[in-house]
Amino acid sequence: MSTRKATGRVAVVTGGAAGIGQAFAERLAVDGHVVAVADVGPADETLRLIEKAGGRGFAAHCDVPSPESVRAFAAEVEGELGQVDVLVNNAGTGQTLIVDDGWMRA
Repeated sequence: MSTRKATGRVAVVTGGAAGIGQAFAERLAVDGHVVAVADVGPADETLRLIEKAGGRGFAAHCDVPSPESVRAFAAEVEGELGQVDVLVNNAGTGQTLIVDDGWMRA
């Protein structure tokens, strides 16, 4: 495991309000990133964990399948935190497609 700190680097975690996304957000904060959380649900608990880890966090509503929502979130993050250095594209969209061979793909 790296001991290098990413002090001040901005990381975005989609789907960061719970589960694996929340764990990514917390770990990025431990490593020194400023973390922007994008989710359709409230991210209060994730922000609490980020702050407990000594980090700084920002959260806003973002519905990843919606290009308009993503653009609005990106503009908000850039306005609040500046350039994004890391993206954890974790959000699940719940959209599936059944292809001819019967497999389901997201």
